[in-house]
Amino acid sequence: MNLRKLDCLKQPFTKILLILGILLVLASCNAVKHLSEDELLLTNNQLVIDGEESNNEDAFSLISQKPNPRIPILGIPLGLHIYNLAEKNPDSTFQEWLHRKPNREKRLNNWLSRKQVIALDSSKVRFNNWLKRTGNPPVIIDESKSEKSLKNIKKYFYNKGYFNVDGSYSIQKDSTKEKRGSVTYNVNRMTPYNIDSISYEKIDSPIVDSLFHLQKGNTFIKQGKQYDVADFENERSRITLQLRNSGLFHFDQDYVTFEADTNNVG
Repeated sequence: MNLRKLDCLKQPFTKILLILGILLVLASCNAVKHLSEDELLLTNNQLVIDGEESNNEDAFSLISQKPNPRIPILGIPLGLHIYNLAEKNPDSTFQEWLHRKPNREKRLNNWLSRKQVIALDSSKVRFNNWLKRTGNPPVIIDESKSEKSLKNIKKYFYNKGYFNVDGSYSIQKDSTKEKRGSVTYNVNRMTPYNIDSISYEKIDSPIVDSLFHLQKGNTFIKQGKQYDVADFENERSRITLQLRNSGLFHFDQDYVTFEADTNNVG
């Protein structure tokens, strides 16, 4: 048997074991060790729409606070654990260690020199800063951000035609793990509004009026369709592009305006 080949096989295996060992050590670390008593690490967001749990990606994207990312399968928040390896005041802890025992500083100065001891202190600070840059700080539940997230979600559904949307959020403290919690966003959309009828104001320019009515059938805004603010933005862009392609090169999309009469929408 070729021993050299065996050595080649051992190297990747050793690296895998080393990585797994590091991951296991990090997994055993306390993820909330730097949190104060009144702080909660965000572990999960839940969105409930009209009484049912939802995975609406657009609405979820509007939640400003997300839990710390985890390694797939293993479920370890690696970035958080790396960040937590950093000390809050590395310079002071080094000085405390240096003077904890009598003559420690003197022995180090004799062994390394005063300049090298100072370099050790600076190296620890730099390494500490590297840990913070490489890792992810703990996502601590912030009620002001939860309130902002709720407003964004409500606005999103309002723009989709749910003009009477209502909502609230609640924070649940984990009963099994310390200093951890989740946030649930409850949204009730009510009945959506549809476009009942469409009317057009007279366009002063005969040329623009003629060009507009020529492709009016391609409109994004259709009678009976649920109101969606995106349709109006798309329609504004469509009209602008059509007129520019027809020779009105300086036509600005701000010239296209819409007015909604909610009394006639249902």
